[in-house]
Amino acid sequence: MCGIVGGIALVGKPRMEAGVIQKMCKTIEHRGPDGVGYVSSPHNQISTTQPEHTIIENNRPFQLGHRRLSIIDLSKSANQPMIDKSQRYAIVFNGEIYNHAELRVELQAKGVAFTTSHSDTEVLLNGLILEGKEFLQKLNGMFAFCFADLREDYFLFARDRIGIKPFYYSIINDVFYFGSEVRALRAVVDFNTAINHESLFDFMVFSSVKAPKTIFKQTFKLSPGNIIEINHGVLSDQMPYWDLKNINKRESSFKQEKEELLNQFDRAAQRRMIADVEVGVLLSGGVDSTANLGMLTRHSNQPISAFSIGFENTNEYSNEFEYARLAANHFKADYHETKLTYDDYLQDLLNQMSHQDLPIADAASSPIFRMAELARKNGIKVLLGGEGSDEILIGYSYWTHASRYQKLLKGSKSKAKLFSYLHELPKVKNRRTVYKTWYDKTKQGYTHFAGGSEIRSIEYARSLLSPDLQEELKDYNPLDQIQTLYTDFMSSGDFDYFDWMTYLDLSHRLPEMLLARLDRMMMAASVEGRVPFLDHKLVEFCFSMSNEYKFKDGIEKYILKKSFEGIIPDQILYRPKIGFVVPLNNIILSQADQLNRRLNMVNAEFNLFTPEITLANSSDGLQNYNLVNFSIWAEGLINSSH
Repeated sequence: MCGIVGGIALVGKPRMEAGVIQKMCKTIEHRGPDGVGYVSSPHNQISTTQPEHTIIENNRPFQLGHRRLSIIDLSKSANQPMIDKSQRYAIVFNGEIYNHAELRVELQAKGVAFTTSHSDTEVLLNGLILEGKEFLQKLNGMFAFCFADLREDYFLFARDRIGIKPFYYSIINDVFYFGSEVRALRAVVDFNTAINHESLFDFMVFSSVKAPKTIFKQTFKLSPGNIIEINHGVLSDQMPYWDLKNINKRESSFKQEKEELLNQFDRAAQRRMIADVEVGVLLSGGVDSTANLGMLTRHSNQPISAFSIGFENTNEYSNEFEYARLAANHFKADYHETKLTYDDYLQDLLNQMSHQDLPIADAASSPIFRMAELARKNGIKVLLGGEGSDEILIGYSYWTHASRYQKLLKGSKSKAKLFSYLHELPKVKNRRTVYKTWYDKTKQGYTHFAGGSEIRSIEYARSLLSPDLQEELKDYNPLDQIQTLYTDFMSSGDFDYFDWMTYLDLSHRLPEMLLARLDRMMMAASVEGRVPFLDHKLVEFCFSMSNEYKFKDGIEKYILKKSFEGIIPDQILYRPKIGFVVPLNNIILSQADQLNRRLNMVNAEFNLFTPEITLANSSDGLQNYNLVNFSIWAEGLINSSH
């Protein structure tokens, strides 16, 4: 796990800033405190005698930089940028290739000679040299990288299938700049800080911005499972090399699937134990984090370090420490827990917003940083998270309601209309108000499930924008991008609505929120986050499985729970799903005056929202946090530009 940056001159009249690579690397030092390295052409190069800087004669002006967090092969021979002996090929790589040992043997059989003992970077470099971008199909891991064939004037950029590792880019003065964080791009002179108003609208609805867009008008993300190429200075469009909708469904018995699921997860967990440093877990006391702890314990000869966090119990809030302790005791873990106050949370939010890099209105971001920081103080550089389990194994009750509604809708639109109307009646209105929202979407020609991160209706989100933005965006609807994805997905195979929800949240909510928060907040503490449930082999296996095994007898993640019977205590397996809950509205409204002043100050600077906007207008914690998160981030943007 590391941080990568770079700049490659494109066709035109490029102006590459001298020494920009050092500036970019400095901004992401937290991602790799164990080492730094650069490689560049001699064009516009500052004079340097630094041993970690290699200069290669090349017609194409370029600069590549790397910050290293040493996890696999701690020797200096595994440092980056990694350059082959001929100095024709170079790579900067962020992530881990979990099957690097098997691939090394395969490449050695084809005549490749290695200089390191077990560097996954060297395996990736030589695989790309030998097989080109086709080598991507063989990789099991999380990654974002730039591979260069300097003789052929060719650069390849790739991001892993699920989007666990980030990759951002912007074209500035005819130079393609990229980095693991947008803050690295902002170190470039003439970086455009103009806010993309469509992206702001997306953020108001979904609390995130779907790739390839970002909140900045001229900055983009490489989408998960995609590549970009630069050939002789010409930049290609993004191109997919993997898409979950191409995975075929299969038929098999429940017994076979249950046994194979446990085997698949066991292999995924073992892969994520591959490291030359100690590996720990984030532990909530839920099924997913406990499964991680259980599998690591099975394959370890020492106690696994586990970290949990929560607020003090109140009449309105209950933490999950009871279950985290139960799991830790059951597996004899080295257990650590941290309690937060409301003031702690707000202070962390203010102090750590810069680590979010871009606005992500996910309330768990700050607590994740606290746990990562505690882990690092205890000598842990790698932590496993449970992200992805709910998406690949139907873990949300919201999904089950959405699936039932879809069946009703397919049966009779008049019944769906009646159903929606009944849920507006006084006695049931507060139980399922979402049904009315769903029916309104279908009347407008949209699919009713638009993602697990949707927090506002289009109409309400639009009403919060300034009159100028409402006029500018009158023909833009954030649901259009979802509907395009839905139409393409449903026409590509024999899929049901559960398949659609899995596909959408794997391509939207997970990479843009859950994985983004994990990466940014853990790397802020110089800790690597790994996610066994998002091993792409496991994802493909679960997606091709019958959904009847995942949701059965009214139980979400049914097959996962049955697979872990006898391994995880039943008190954890079959307790109601809670997730990491933050008492958002209590926290926010306790400091509403201060937070509203921030919101108003940002609005005065950017004129993005209606003048009447205030946190008091909403009792919804997620909606309030969405505004708080954006305003604190935007305040940082204002301060950095002054």
